[in-house]
Amino acid sequence: MIKYLGKTIELTDAEYEQIMKCPNYIYKTKSGKLIKGSDSTVINDIKVCKASDPALGLSCDGSYCYVDSNEALQNVCECTSIDYAIIGNKYNEEGCSTCQQKTLDTCKLESITGITPYSQGQKYQNSLAIYGPMPYIRSLQGLTRLSGDLSGSLYINNMNQLVTLNGLDNITSIGNNQQIGNFDIMLTNNSSLTSAVALSKAIGERLAYACCVNKNTYML
Repeated sequence: MIKYLGKTIELTDAEYEQIMKCPNYIYKTKSGKLIKGSDSTVINDIKVCKASDPALGLSCDGSYCYVDSNEALQNVCECTSIDYAIIGNKYNEEGCSTCQQKTLDTCKLESITGITPYSQGQKYQNSLAIYGPMPYIRSLQGLTRLSGDLSGSLYINNMNQLVTLNGLDNITSIGNNQQIGNFDIMLTNNSSLTSAVALSKAIGERLAYACCVNKNTYML
């Protein structure tokens, strides 16, 4: 794992060796990333996770796994990288009643590399989703280490304690949907939310088809 221009990128040993042989040469990895060795830093203290790993203690509904307890949130927050992160149970609006702010505030998560597995009838495939209610979560500032691109959607729903989305400022791109009715960013039913400025980098000039903002009382 390396840090390159603010992004966390996973490489094979062979790829890293090839890159560092000619550090001033821009190398294309098997995953299509362009990397220059002289601008890369090895990350030694890393933990790469998969949401489906039973060791994380997530609950699974058959198609994807999600955090529904503070213990599970703590396990996810010990990861440096994960394939997707779903925090809270969206069904019956159960959210995560025990998830604690102090747990999120110490989150080590730096990258989310994929999306939720596809299942029939599923409209969105998320990279990061946060489903309330979570009565003890008042800020996403603990996710400030998270940076780079999210290949899937961002969904924040029923998080009534959030006033801003500060902490998501370092995400540079979210999804790539350009189909009418499909959105990369969905902010719904967040009754105290006043601003989504933290997502400015990620939205760019795609606002018309990138966002669905609905039932957020204080957002213009």
